[in-house]
This record gives sequence, C-alpha cells and structure tokens, in this order.
Amino acid sequence: MSPNATRPLRAAWLIGLAAVLSACSAHVSAPPEPPTSVRRGDDLFRYEEYDPAIKAYRSYLDEVEQGDYTARVFYKVALAEYRLKRYHGTLKTLDELADRYPKGHWVQVEALRGDTERELGNSMMALQAWDKAWALGSDGDHEKLRQRVTGLSRHLNDVELARARRLVTTKGVGQLLDRQIASRQPPPIAEPMPPSREEEAPPEVAAAESEEPEEAEAPEPSLLEAEQHGAPQPAVQPSEPLPRAPRAQAAAASKARALQQPEIAAAAPQVMPPAAPEPPQAPPSIAAVPPAAPATTWPELAEEPAVRGTTKIGCLLPLSGDAREFGERSLRGVRLVFGDKNDRLVVKDTAGGPAAAVSAFEELSRDPTVLAVIGPLHSDDAQLVAAKAETAHVPVLLLSQRDGLAGHFVLQAGMTRGSQVGTLLSYAMDRVRLRRFGVLYPKDAYGAELSSTFRTAVEHRGGTVIGAAAYAPGTNGPESAAGTVKKWRDAANLQAVFLPDNAPTAAEFAKFLQRAMPDVTLLGVHGWEALGDHSAASLNGILFSDGFYAHSARPVTQAFVAQFQKTYGALPETLEAQAYDAALLAKRALDAAANSRSDFLRRLQDLGPVDGATGALYVTPQGLQRSLFLLQVYDGKLQEIGAAPAAEAPAETGSVGNHPPALALDAPAR
Repeated sequence: MSPNATRPLRAAWLIGLAAVLSACSAHVSAPPEPPTSVRRGDDLFRYEEYDPAIKAYRSYLDEVEQGDYTARVFYKVALAEYRLKRYHGTLKTLDELADRYPKGHWVQVEALRGDTERELGNSMMALQAWDKAWALGSDGDHEKLRQRVTGLSRHLNDVELARARRLVTTKGVGQLLDRQIASRQPPPIAEPMPPSREEEAPPEVAAAESEEPEEAEAPEPSLLEAEQHGAPQPAVQPSEPLPRAPRAQAAAASKARALQQPEIAAAAPQVMPPAAPEPPQAPPSIAAVPPAAPATTWPELAEEPAVRGTTKIGCLLPLSGDAREFGERSLRGVRLVFGDKNDRLVVKDTAGGPAAAVSAFEELSRDPTVLAVIGPLHSDDAQLVAAKAETAHVPVLLLSQRDGLAGHFVLQAGMTRGSQVGTLLSYAMDRVRLRRFGVLYPKDAYGAELSSTFRTAVEHRGGTVIGAAAYAPGTNGPESAAGTVKKWRDAANLQAVFLPDNAPTAAEFAKFLQRAMPDVTLLGVHGWEALGDHSAASLNGILFSDGFYAHSARPVTQAFVAQFQKTYGALPETLEAQAYDAALLAKRALDAAANSRSDFLRRLQDLGPVDGATGALYVTPQGLQRSLFLLQVYDGKLQEIGAAPAAEAPAETGSVGNHPPALALDAPAR
C-alpha cells in the first residue's frame, strides 16, 4: 500500500480518538460552585477568624450529608480547631469525617491527626497516623512526613523507640526509625574484662567454695508480698511513678517558613501540608508537673524552748453547714484516738470556707501549747492552711485529697488523687502489663483533675493514653461514648478504660464493656465498693484503688473496724479511717513527750512504722507513706488484692487476683 493510501486511515483514527477524549472529559468536570456557607467559611478561615469559620462550615455540614464539599469542609473545621489549639475537638471532627466516609482516606487528614496526637503527647498514636499518611502520600508528601517522624523520634527514649518500630508498617517510616535506633548504639566500655573466680580468689578460698556452694540471696519482697506476710515494708510511697529514661532536649525551632495548608477538593491533587510550627508552651497544671526528686534527708529544724502547760493538738473540720456530715465523720475517727472529752484536743469549725479555715488556724498557731493541727478537709481550705503552716512552722496533718501540698511542716494524711492513681497503675502496669489506656471522665473539676493525673502517671511510666473523652456529669456519657471506645480498641489495641465517676455510672459502663468488649479492663478509684453487691453478680474485669476497705483482711484494719463499730455502731469509711490515722500519729508523738513544734516533728520522724487503720504508716523525708487498698470485682464479688493471710495468699502470676485467663485483666497485650 502506498503512503498516500494510508492518509485517510490516519485521519479517521485521529477523528475517532478525539471523539473518545471528548466523551471522557465530560466525566472529569469541575465541582459546582461552592454554596454561600462554604465560601463564607473560606473567607473567614483565610483571615484567621477560625471560630466564625467553624460556625459557617458547620451550617453546611448540617444541611448536606455527602456533597461535593463535605469532606473538604470537615477537614477545614478540624484544621481550624487545631489552630485554635483545641486538639480534642480536632480529633472529634476527624472522627466525624471518618464516620461520614468510612472508605475515605486522605493524606492530609492522617497528617493532621498525627500532628494533633503529637500535641496531646501521644507519640505512638502520632507515628501510627503519619505511617498511614506515608502509605497514601507522594514523594513530596514523604519529605514533609520525614521531618515530622524524624523530629518526634529524636525525643523518644530507647524503649519508646523500639515500641514505635514495631507499630509502623510502611518501609519509609520504618527506615527513619531504624536510623534513629542505629544512632543510639551504646559506646564501647573502656574497661578490661573481669578476672575469673579462679584468677581472683586465693587457692584455699577457691577450694572451700568448691566444697560448699554459695547460698543464693533471697530476692527482696515486693510491697504487696511484704504486707501479706507481715514483714516491714520499705518506706517508699506506693504512688511514686517509676522513672523513665531521660528525653532528649527539644530540637531547635525550624526556620522554614510555614506554607499555607492545602485543602481537600474534588478532582484536586492531594498534597501534604507542611509540618505545623511548634505552639508556645502553656504553663503546666499542678497535675502535669513531673514529681520532684524525693528528699533523702530530714530538713533542719530550729531548736525551740519547751512549752509550759499541757501540750495539745488542734483540729480543723467543717462542723456546720453543707459539709457538716463529712466533718462529723472525720471527727469520729479523731475522737476514737483521743476520746470524747480529751482536753488535749482543740476542735475548730471551718464551715465558713477558706477564710474561716485560715482564721481558725492562725488562732491555733498563736497558742504555743498547740503543737500540731489535723485538717482541714476541704481542698481549698487545705491549700491556704498549708501555705500558712510552712510560714508559721506549725506541723499540719492534712486530710484533703489535693496533691502537691506537702512540705517541711505539712504531711498529707489524706488519700490524695495522685496516690490513688499511682497505686492503681503500679498493679495494672507492673503486674498485669497493661500499656494502652483510654479515659472517659465527667466534665467537672474532679473528673478533669483525675483525668490529667492519670494521663501524666501513665506516660511517666512509659504507657500510652490513646484518647480521652469528657461527658456531662450525671448523664449516660460513658455509654454514649461506646463508639469512641470501640475505635480505640479496634484502631489502637485499647487494653483498659479509666473512668473516674461514681459506682452506678461505673456499673452501667462495666455491663456494656463485658457485653461488647470483654477484653477491655475497667479502672477506677475511690467509692466503687458497691460494685461488689449481689445485684451486680455478672460483673467482671474491674480494678480500682481506694483509701480504705472496711472488710479488708489486714489485721490492723480489722481491729480498727471492730473498735469503731463497738463505739459508734456503724462501719467506718475512708473519712473516718484517714482521720483516725492522722490522730494516731499525732497522739503517738505527744505520748513520746514532744514539748515543742520542732520536737513534735522529730518525734514523728522517730516513730518508725505505725499500725494504722489503713495499714503501716511511715513518716519519711518524702512525707507520710502508706499503702492504699487495691480491689477487684470478680463474678460480682468484691475481692481485695495483696492482703490475704499468708496461708491463703494466691500466687502472683501477673493477673488480677484469681481471674481466669479469659477475663480482661488477664488478657495478653495485643
């Protein structure tokens, strides 16, 4: 065929191709003009008016279930929340996007999720999100993710770095972590090898050793084991967190200019946003401050002249007003030690609030025969009185639960929230090997403080708080958060949920967990003893700590309960027990002939272990130390952990009490 003959064929082929391309182009049309609410949101976002922008975007989301701009608008709402530093709001919005588009995956979304988890201190969750973004992204996205992963990995300790390496799945992120691990290889030890026993020992010693084998040294018993067998316990606070490897110093701030975050748009290329700049550090709350290094020596006390007359103990309690019941219950514990008409006890009413408590304390401090003060009970009162006590050099045994008030002259005799959480995690993390936690808490001061204390303690011990969700107090908030808890379990291998709320709320949520997620443990603190009644016979997998347990197997606790019932005809609870212990210490110091306030402190320091209602009490340079109670619910029955008589004590196997392997508390780490 001649070349001229092929020209009509080529022309026909080109015409057909053009027709096909023209037909295909109809399916790649640009999205429609954005609605007014979206345009308004974009304008406000551009001028950094983030709250009004969120409101405008939300009006669109309320009207459109799945439209051309729905995914993009969700992302912009989350990004606005992030820039307002409302990080929990960011995650909630991203979860809404995932619910609306369960099959949708965007590199920008996963990158933002990782950035948010990083700001919340959840390093493992941040790396997992960036790992997902890496799988979705292009080479340009990988460069931005490389900066994020490398920057975060430099601040992980060796244990966290190894854990992170096991969690990631993409080759690229894995290689970045491998490089960080390789850069931390330990240096060589510049020491010669130690000599062998034959080289080190004289011939006659070596011969003797060969005839009589060396007896193995018995391991030191744990706190729980020592208590079970009646052995003296070491003076170590049970709530003291385990030390972590020191983190590297923060890297220098990046000098690169922050680029504008690109958007998710229909038929638009997916480009990764740049790493967000480091936000300014906010002042930490009391619960977030790492514990200071414990003192190792007693403070120097100035010599004081001996007082004339009968030495006394002051007592500050609310004996009128709304808190009268709590004050009277605490006073019962004090009077069980001093007697009803003891002239060595001076009681003052603090019902007027902090000002009344300070006034009553100052009145007591002006009387030199008052060597020490027990109370106050309310946290706000205690905070002001503790500061006054340090200035006036008056010993005080606080009954408040607030952490961080101890000092040279102030001992915290009350069950603090930090000690409850510390006791709980000592067992949950060190014995049961739980590592990944979620937190559901009532949105009030009590819930927020315990949530913050729990998160700080978990991370200090090397664990991870996967997420936290608040709910309105007095509602079925925990059950309404069931979807969130399932996501934590499915996406991040959740092992336990911490719920600082009352027993009825805990019981309902425990039933849900046992039905839907039996491999997840429920953790709590003070006041859950009611979960062990017969009406809750189906409950399992619950672990909590408390300052007192009236049915404890501890002999000293049983003696206290019997004495209290004989005197008052009722079972004592935490308020009575902690007041009794504080009064017992004060009475012992007086009986040891303390004749001044400084001498009172010295007498306390010399007491050694004192058997109180809650077990052995130790006054140490670190403060007042004692073991709290650890309890579990198994088959609807309440069981105490660690205080069974020696002949009946169950073997410690890493499970909670006698739980069979199928229960949540014995489930292996996933």
